[in-house]
Amino acid sequence: ERRLARMLEVFEHRGLGHVMHELSWRNADEVRIPDVVFYRSGAGMQNGILIDPPLLAIEILSPSQRQSELFAKCEAYHAWGAPCCWVIDPSTKTAWEYHCGETVESKKDLLTAGEITISIADLFA
Repeated sequence: ERRLARMLEVFEHRGLGHVMHELSWRNADEVRIPDVVFYRSGAGMQNGILIDPPLLAIEILSPSQRQSELFAKCEAYHAWGAPCCWVIDPSTKTAWEYHCGETVESKKDLLTAGEITISIADLFA
């Protein structure tokens, strides 16, 4: 997670937004906490909780989780307005890109979310 957050900081420095690790995100009375989020500058925050959808929500698969659980989280993030979700499995060095309204796509080279692009080889180096 930390390596990924550092890679996303490049886009933060370009003025595209901000990256945060385990930032709470609220929609109505429900709160979710993606492993990593990238949200636009000026996004609504209330008491340190994100209230606007992030540009990108990222889930990192842990040994106790199933991929299907994380894809279900992505569906919820899309329903809340996040346009893109990545699911990353460090143990198999596999990554999936899930854009709202599209099918989940396994990626080999690059993960993208708008202007954000991350090399999968660099992510798992």
